[in-house]
Amino acid sequence: MAKNQLAIVRYSLPARANAHFLRAAVVIGLPMTILGHVLQAIELHTAIAAAIQPLGGALVFFWIIGRASEGFPGAVGWFLSCAPVVYLGQISYGIYVYHRVMPPLLARLGFGFAADHSTPARWLMVLVSVGTASLSFHLFESPING
Repeated sequence: MAKNQLAIVRYSLPARANAHFLRAAVVIGLPMTILGHVLQAIELHTAIAAAIQPLGGALVFFWIIGRASEGFPGAVGWFLSCAPVVYLGQISYGIYVYHRVMPPLLARLGFGFAADHSTPARWLMVLVSVGTASLSFHLFESPING
């Protein structure tokens, strides 16, 4: 189910059913995501991992967005209001834009392992994507928005 279809279903439900729908999304999505990552890490059934990991991730993020729209209480609310997390939210569009171009760019710069899907390569992509998004935010987005 596409993300916008999930949103349509969610907002067309009564409040009580909406809460159940959000809970089901995380109860189903989180194990799917974890299983997909584990299968990929041990290089077992990578076709299955490639199928369930994105769907599980979409369900988990659907839950996060749904809950965030209502506000998180307690420790989760405190964590989401911490300065580093808020900052990642500010630069998140840049992370989204730049994360796709990083593997081929780093491969062209001599980081050949960056194009694979190993854990070190993924962490390199995260660091480079966040750094690039941060520079973009401060050098381009903030001056334009100002």
